[in-house]
Amino acid sequence: MPGFAGRGLLARILYSLPENTVGRRRVGAPAVPALVDRTYTSHLARLVVTLAHQPELLRLRLNEEANHRVLDLERTLEL
Repeated sequence: MPGFAGRGLLARILYSLPENTVGRRRVGAPAVPALVDRTYTSHLARLVVTLAHQPELLRLRLNEEANHRVLDLERTLEL
């Protein structure tokens, strides 16, 4: 998008490394429902545009439920 160059956009994106599912993937799995795709795309675009106009670094703070979910994920991955 115009105006993003030189603003550190890539440094602001949350990256994830999904679990390797080679050999366990479902062949012919259904596509993501169109409503889910549109909603995700819309929310992500809004987030990117909002962050692009922030003059300072923003910190993402998780609420208590989100913290518990992250801990549950970490426990699952570490087993």
